Amino acid sequence: MERYDFSGYGANVFSHWVNKKAALAETSQAMFDVWRGRTAHEVIQVKSVIYPWAIRVVRTITIYRGGNGLVWRTDSGWKAESDGVYDFRTTIKKEPGDSPQLQTAKDQEAARAYKFHPGMVDGVYNVRNIWEDDSLKPFIKKWNKTDGVYMDDQGDPAPAPGPEQLDIELVAVYFDADVKIENVIQGADKGMVKGQKILGYIQLSPRGVFIDQEDFAALLTQHGGIGGPVDCMVDINNSKQKMRVTRIEVNPSMKGSERVFVVSANGTPVLPQDGSWSVVEHHANTKEVLPLKGDDVIPLV
Repeated sequence: MERYDFSGYGANVFSHWVNKKAALAETSQAMFDVWRGRTAHEVIQVKSVIYPWAIRVVRTITIYRGGNGLVWRTDSGWKAESDGVYDFRTTIKKEPGDSPQLQTAKDQEAARAYKFHPGMVDGVYNVRNIWEDDSLKPFIKKWNKTDGVYMDDQGDPAPAPGPEQLDIELVAVYFDADVKIENVIQGADKGMVKGQKILGYIQLSPRGVFIDQEDFAALLTQHGGIGGPVDCMVDINNSKQKMRVTRIEVNPSMKGSERVFVVSANGTPVLPQDGSWSVVEHHANTKEVLPLKGDDVIPLV
């Protein structure tokens, strides 16, 4: 609260609250101004992240009263504050006044960062036109967090496990972006390939911490991989073997006993005209070798 005035026509209230550390499903700013007992200006700003790209986003809702006395509401929608380069490092830092227990918990939180193998897809840039899609089911579940930190009711980090389970809720969004793909020889503008209607999920809860890596893997698996369409031609590792890439995608995988997340460029190789060439799939369990279906694509990692 910055100021409170009493008058015969009603109170004047001026408040402006800012949380500079807000990053994940957290309110970063709240303004509330009242002029002579009537709401004059109200602002709520929320920050979060889009999986699986690690795009930091912000949304601002403003309510104000016009000179004619009518109340107006504007919603900025989700706006990107960063590119999507798979940076899921925790935003929670150690502070001088932390207890030893809290310092250990913050170290555990830092160690929980996802392991990404971006391959030839360096990331998504200039993210724009973000819109929610209610037709896709949100990802909702309970999380019994046993290490690292959680955010308490005051919005401060506290050692896990907390007093109760955390709620995980992510909602589907689509967005447009420029995709940076290595060795593109056709379909790029200034080294970037246009991507439209790329799928992602915005974290609405829990506050302040990224979801567990197995829940992240489950989110990707329920869609058979999350990504979006592109259209370009690449020269694979400058080998003169060309491939038309029609989609980028993120999938979960394992490296030994370690959970990893792999980004692939999916498409169709350009086969030589001389001779008889085709692409087939080999089923490891049944040992069958079958031709690809018409809409099948090959992931290039």
